[in-house]
Amino acid sequence: MVNQLPELEYNIAIKLTKYTVEINNMVDWVYFVKLNLNYG
Repeated sequence: MVNQLPELEYNIAIKLTKYTVEINNMVDWVYFVKLNLNYG
């Protein structure tokens, strides 16, 4: 049981990192689109 905990935490950390990157990319894209709509 104890040996499985680090692996579980590792998987969770990877998922959180992927979600964070995806959210950041989405925010950047929305910001880019807003700039184009405002100044295009």
